[in-house]
Amino acid sequence: TAATSLFLFVFSPQFTHGMKYIGCRLTERKGGQAVKVKLPADENDLLHDFVKRAVRRFRKKDAGVESLEVEDAEVEKAFRRVSSVTCEGYDLSEYVHNPAASLHDLNSTDTPIFSSGIDILLPPTTNSLTENPKKKAKLVCSRDVLLRKVVVPQSMDFLQWEGDIEIEPDIQDQIKQKLYSLFEEIDLGYCDPAQESKLSTNAGHLQSTLCFIQKHWKVLLRADFPFIPDTEEYHQSKLLLSLQGTIRGKKQVEKISSKKIVAHIKIMNDLRWIDFAGEGMKPPIDFLKNEVRILCKLLHRHKDKLSGNLNEKVQGLLNPESASKKNAVTTAFKNALRTVPLSDKEFHSEIDHPFTKKMSSRGRPGDFQKCVNAAVANVISQIKGRKFYDPMFLTDNAMNIEEFGKACNTVCLDSQKRSTFREAFRKKLAEGEAGLKFHIYGKVNAGQNPDYIFVWKVPFSNGDNHVGNVAKAIIECQKMAPKQMGREAVRHFDAIITQISEIPVGARDALRNYLFFGDPNPDNSIADDYVQFIMNLAAGHPIDESLFVDKRINNSRGGKGIGATGYDDFWMACKEVLLPNSATEERRHSDTVYASGAHSIPNLVTLATEILQKKVDGGTFDSLPPIPSTEWVRLQFVPSRDDNAAAERFTGRLEAKRAIQTRTLRKEHIDQHWVNSMTRYYLEWMVELKKKYDGVEFFGQDDKAKIAVGDKVAISTGVRANNKGIVLVGDDDALRALDHDFHAANLIASATLRCNIPDEVSGSFFIGDDDGVGQIFVTIRDAIFDPSNVFDHCAQLIDTLRRKGLNPTVLVLQTDGGPDHSMKRVAVQLALIATFKELDIDHFVVLRCAPNGSARNKIERSMSVLNLGLAHVATRRGDMDPWAEKAAMNASSMQAVRDVAKEVEGEQQQGAEDMVVLRMKLATLGIVESASISLTKYMQAMQAEDKIRSSTISSVLSFLGIDVSEFASASVAGTVETAGGVETVTDATLPRSVLKAKHAKASMAASRNFYEEWKASMAVPINAISERFSYLKTADRPVVVTPRVPSEAVAALHAQLESIDPAYSSAVFLKDHLKKVPKMLAFIDTHVAATPYSYSVQKCNNVECCGELRTPVANGVRDLVMQRQPTPQADTKRKGHFLSRAQALVESASVPSSVVDLSALPSVIGDPLKVDARKKTKRDTAVAKVLNLKSWDAKKVRGVLKCYHCAKPRCIYSPVEATYNAATTALQQKMESVSGRFSCGDLLFEDSHHLSKVLVQQQALTCATRIEKGYFNHRDRKLKLPDICIYCGEEGAEDSLLCQPQLVERKLTGGKICFPLCVNCLKGGKKVLKTGRKSAANIRKEKVGAK
Repeated sequence: TAATSLFLFVFSPQFTHGMKYIGCRLTERKGGQAVKVKLPADENDLLHDFVKRAVRRFRKKDAGVESLEVEDAEVEKAFRRVSSVTCEGYDLSEYVHNPAASLHDLNSTDTPIFSSGIDILLPPTTNSLTENPKKKAKLVCSRDVLLRKVVVPQSMDFLQWEGDIEIEPDIQDQIKQKLYSLFEEIDLGYCDPAQESKLSTNAGHLQSTLCFIQKHWKVLLRADFPFIPDTEEYHQSKLLLSLQGTIRGKKQVEKISSKKIVAHIKIMNDLRWIDFAGEGMKPPIDFLKNEVRILCKLLHRHKDKLSGNLNEKVQGLLNPESASKKNAVTTAFKNALRTVPLSDKEFHSEIDHPFTKKMSSRGRPGDFQKCVNAAVANVISQIKGRKFYDPMFLTDNAMNIEEFGKACNTVCLDSQKRSTFREAFRKKLAEGEAGLKFHIYGKVNAGQNPDYIFVWKVPFSNGDNHVGNVAKAIIECQKMAPKQMGREAVRHFDAIITQISEIPVGARDALRNYLFFGDPNPDNSIADDYVQFIMNLAAGHPIDESLFVDKRINNSRGGKGIGATGYDDFWMACKEVLLPNSATEERRHSDTVYASGAHSIPNLVTLATEILQKKVDGGTFDSLPPIPSTEWVRLQFVPSRDDNAAAERFTGRLEAKRAIQTRTLRKEHIDQHWVNSMTRYYLEWMVELKKKYDGVEFFGQDDKAKIAVGDKVAISTGVRANNKGIVLVGDDDALRALDHDFHAANLIASATLRCNIPDEVSGSFFIGDDDGVGQIFVTIRDAIFDPSNVFDHCAQLIDTLRRKGLNPTVLVLQTDGGPDHSMKRVAVQLALIATFKELDIDHFVVLRCAPNGSARNKIERSMSVLNLGLAHVATRRGDMDPWAEKAAMNASSMQAVRDVAKEVEGEQQQGAEDMVVLRMKLATLGIVESASISLTKYMQAMQAEDKIRSSTISSVLSFLGIDVSEFASASVAGTVETAGGVETVTDATLPRSVLKAKHAKASMAASRNFYEEWKASMAVPINAISERFSYLKTADRPVVVTPRVPSEAVAALHAQLESIDPAYSSAVFLKDHLKKVPKMLAFIDTHVAATPYSYSVQKCNNVECCGELRTPVANGVRDLVMQRQPTPQADTKRKGHFLSRAQALVESASVPSSVVDLSALPSVIGDPLKVDARKKTKRDTAVAKVLNLKSWDAKKVRGVLKCYHCAKPRCIYSPVEATYNAATTALQQKMESVSGRFSCGDLLFEDSHHLSKVLVQQQALTCATRIEKGYFNHRDRKLKLPDICIYCGEEGAEDSLLCQPQLVERKLTGGKICFPLCVNCLKGGKKVLKTGRKSAANIRKEKVGAK
């Protein structure tokens, strides 16, 4: 087989029992396809032995069987072909055969073998089909990570060429036909669709390369087509021989691009044949690989020739000593450090500022020198802004030669003055610029013609590719020079003609084309009048002088006369702004909305002018075309109304008009068609039932968008009115509102629609005609303290039915999928069952729309009616008490208002507690005062001293158990300094007055109720809007505004649920809570049929459970009432459609599960990736349960593998450590067999393999999946791994990777143990992932940090 070169690259040394394992990559040549191996190595191993082991391992891998022993002679033969061994660019070939050169001795800073690896070049050998190679083991598919041996089936198909026999095939079809015939000749076919696809792809690449070789036969094979030179290798190539019989209509192309050769070489090297496994396909695949090698060798030969020619040319260009003769070089660049004459009048120079010779300057520069300096500075600035090795052509315009003419007061410079300026410019340019190194390539024309000078900048330090890049730049300049010189000549011609006469642009271009090309209108872009003018002028015939008109032609409307106006360039620029890419797509007929590039006419003029200015800077225009006024631009639009008299002034030239944006686009969900079909089933069912029975009702429920309510100033409701409001004359403030919508208060308008059920399904289900029954009911409530709740909605529905005196046995309810109507939520399901029980309905059906499909609900039509009552309305809440307004002053959101209410409620409770304490203190104080007065009188009667009196009073009060120290200190009014010392002033009334003040304050706090204040405040806008809604009518039926149902109505619903299961309470509202109510679960199983978009509840036959059915039996009404509609199924006869209701009922008559069959639901079957992901997740769950891994416990992690796509580590679990240790060798061999290319979600061993129970992996993993929790270290696990980010897998220092201490310091743990997280993921919005285990130490640290 074709041997492959060896490139050994160390990914990361791994240490096991003192041995280093080095990952190796093997390539055929530099940049070729790699094959990886991993070799054990010791530091004292010789380089000679290491390379030989690498060759032996490669021979094993190439054979396809790792256990196959390779003969020493074969290894020696391959080892002798080693041509070079390098490390980091340093050649180590001389040490390969040195018996003292060990890996340790050769490892150094310059040659880090253990950290960077070594390259071993092994030239390939030839091989063909006739060599009868030794049979090897079966190939395996590299895409299949499970590495199963595949046996080729007995039946094999071949690629067939299909073409029209009546049409002569082109070269592509000819090559394809011969290629397919060759495949059949060598028995190369396919056995399955995957092989067919891969073989067809490879055949297409081969066909492209063969077509390229046939096209460039003479250049590549160096012989005329179809002759093949006398080279044995090329004569044996069947691919080349197959091209001899092809016929190409065009001549053989002799010029060939190096880039195309490199592209085809890459295509050939990237061909993959690993999908074709088995003994039967091995010989043809080896034969075809050899054929591809011959093609690559052919292409490489010419590529090397081009590279050699280019290097020789560059060396000749850049080496001054190689010039055999002195060619002319302009004087300005002779003094440059490196100036090389290339050919006649051509030169190349390198300008480096520190080594250039400066011009001597005396005194101040004159006007001439100022122009030169400014021109050079302008060119230098342009060079700095360009890329390295990007040539820039220096035109007269770039050198600002026209500015020199202005300085000389000369409109048209003669050749002598131009030559003088150019010479001075070149001398100044030759001085260079500090901080800039550039090259110059030019041709000396003695100043008579436009300068032939190119300039490009180069880096200060020349890299390995510097010479090649310079040569490419010179070749590019030589190719560009003729075109640039031609353009310069055209500019000179245009400038001269424009200066000597005011000839129109069309006439000037026609004259220029005639003189330069011989045809005045080669591209049919010039008006016929100008073309005829030039032809008449050349033939000597009379000319039409009317073409030479003044500039007033710019005012021409409609392009009369010659078909153009002076503003044509400006109008084209306007069209580029209004409709980008208008040149390639004039009209668009699709649903896509294309936004205009301008928001106003002045902005359009500005943007169009910028486009024209860019064209002037790029050389398309000599000067800026004329710009019209904004009024004239406005008249070029299409009028908004064509029946208006002012429309006559518009020209419509821009084919655009001004319009207002409409919001009519809708986002379609994948299930929308399925939901539409299911909804139609139920609509047809209701229509059929209504014809037989009146006990069926159809309702819809939804909340209107929140109505904004201002706090202090009225703000708009946000409804965009499509008409004008009515105000009194002179009342300018009637329709004014706040100029921003910052508010906290909102209102919710909960709408309930009694839908009409028509006689036909095509009728109106909204309100109906005069005989219809449709009507709108609405309830308005506060969004802050009375938000939407599913039990409130159901209670409101029951209240509406009873207000209208309706008692149906069949009720259909249509809602959207919002949080308060989502049938996935357990609370919604329980509320619907409670409604079913409360109304004693025989059949209750709830329908919901698909996501983004609520516009199709019948209730949505009522929203436009309610909008009429909200148009031109600005609302604000009523004023609250000052204390409440002050508390809510800084609340800018609904949650902030709720927080204020909780805070006030806490103060209210605290005030009530303080009042009790203060009352007790006041009572105690009264006792003290009474006792003090009585004892004072008694002691005065005893004529005792004051000191005795006070001590006696204190003793008596203490005996009574009353502490007077508090009152004694509270009675101190102040302290006064006197001559005799400090005197304390007391006031016996002070304690009572203080306690009374505190009691009054506590009483005030206890009496405050923020909820009541807010409720009274919001009652103002609620009443106002309710009044406006009550004035609305639909089909002469008024909109009914109903009050909010009382809490007793909601309690009745909960009571119905308690009757089903006594264990139920209002705290049961989650899926996990259903475990507490087993009877409820049993009721749901026997009474409910649910799909993602429908919920059907029916009475059962058990009278004790649901009572008697109220629907009559006569005329088949009861059977129709209890008929659940089947789910839509695909119609096989009409692709993209579902069965009609009649067809669905027939097919589902004997299938009870058809009412919940989701096999045709697009969201279930539409995404194969999701289906595959669910299968993998289910598999992982089953494996963890069988092997007792306890949700992939971290204690069972024995090792990790890194994905070669995302580098994330993926865990290997093993239930028993001993069995894992026994399987490590198999694990290592398996990884070596796939060259270390493990990817997320790949299984090393499929589930049927016995090692899959020992080396266990999770399959439901992708590169986007976060790190497995089992990766992180467990205290009972021996394997210790470094901390990494759980999201991206990156390691880092403490400032970049936040582990538990850093998260605690930032107060992000919430007192729990958390997984590591990097700073980038945290900034990107990733949340801190917690384990669920609390840490008391973390809680204390975070509390201390908060204090």
